This record gives sequence, C-alpha cells and structure tokens, in this order.
Amino acid sequence: MTEPNENIELAREAEPAPTESSTDSGAELAAMRDSPDEVTFGELAEEERGAAIEAALDERVREFLARDGGGLELAGIEDNRVPVSYQGACGGCASSSSGTLIVIQSALTIALNHDIEGVPV
Repeated sequence: MTEPNENIELAREAEPAPTESSTDSGAELAAMRDSPDEVTFGELAEEERGAAIEAALDERVREFLARDGGGLELAGIEDNRVPVSYQGACGGCASSSSGTLIVIQSALTIALNHDIEGVPV
C-alpha cells in the first residue's frame, strides 16, 4: 500500500499543472505544452483518447501502484472525467481516494496537456 507521504512525493515529481475548470484559455493550454507540435487531449479524436490515457497511466502511475501490490483499470471516458477502478491493494487503501487520486489526475493532466478529473468507481 502506498503511504500518504509517498503520494505527496509522487505528486511533486509530476509537477501538477493548473487545475482550473474546462474554461482554460488557449494560452493556458499552450503554456502546458512542452513543444508547439504536441497534441492536447482535447485535440485527439474520440477513438484516440483511451489509448492516450492508457499510455499515460502506464508511463506515470501503474509502476508505483504495482510496487505496493495495487493497480488500476480505466473504466471509461466521460468528457474530461476518467473513471478508474482500483485493483489489488489499492482497492482497500484509504489513500486511493485522496493522495493516489491526486497523483493520477496530475499525471494525466501533465501527460495529456489537459485538465482531467480522475474519478474512482
């Protein structure tokens, strides 16, 4: 099980982007990009969004959860909301609905240049 302090450290490593609502201006989204050629989540075709989210979770989140015997599964995509289902040790961990969720949201927001809300199911 991931300790709360570990979640805070992971969140700091992810360097959370601004988490304003979907009313972000184009300038704010552009500032989140590493290069002008990057594509944001909002610019992806509907069928590409799931693959982009899965890749971001694989690269930035799942490894840390697996270290403690946990995991997560993408349960769908609802606009800017990403329902996730915790598995293994994460399913019963108290920090999964707080610290771990913050890390997931931060990782997705940074990786996809878009404000995304992770929602446990």
